[in-house]
Amino acid sequence: MIIVSLYFFETSGKKTLFLFFNQVQPDWFRIFKGFLKKLYFWSENIEDPSHKNRNMKNLASNILIIICMSAFMASCRDSDKNEELPKASYDMELENSKGERVSMEEFKGKVIFMNVWATWCAPCIEEMPTIQNLYKGVDKERYRFIMLSMDQDFEKAIEFRNKNAYDFEIYRLLGPMPAIYHTKLIPTTFVIDSAGNLVLQHDGMGEFDTAEFKQFLAGVE
Repeated sequence: MIIVSLYFFETSGKKTLFLFFNQVQPDWFRIFKGFLKKLYFWSENIEDPSHKNRNMKNLASNILIIICMSAFMASCRDSDKNEELPKASYDMELENSKGERVSMEEFKGKVIFMNVWATWCAPCIEEMPTIQNLYKGVDKERYRFIMLSMDQDFEKAIEFRNKNAYDFEIYRLLGPMPAIYHTKLIPTTFVIDSAGNLVLQHDGMGEFDTAEFKQFLAGVE
């Protein structure tokens, strides 16, 4: 959950609106917010128009700005550090186009590109050449591709692959699909790193042979 607080600071007669974003940390957040309010109202209540006190008021406002921005940046850094990637599941039994039973457990320790598709899905067919181009350029020892067909008749998927001379292997499910891969539409693409973290879920058609995606995939350890 994210808290968004609004603060108006006045500097040299101009009011500035600040949005203060922070992950929920109830104890210190309430204390810090109260401190900001007290410091701001203290600066607002300086009525003496002397040059010295005007400078004091401006200094107080500037201090508030610095504190607010520093807290915002610290919150962003903490959020990045604490954010955990979801864990992939290897509890999936498959069959390949040769009729061989394959457990996803066999792919542990590899970077996995998994695409859920079907021959009756037009966007799936449209993106397939880009997956073929991607596949041809990757290190086959480091990466594993799971092209998971949702066709009821798996023979149709095999015929489609052979007709188009795609090099990657295709699979069908032999049991239930783990909940983490459940999707309301296809194609859907998942990328899993070698540590078992789900680093990408892309819903819908994609272009996977672009320089940007190749660079992303090359950076997945």
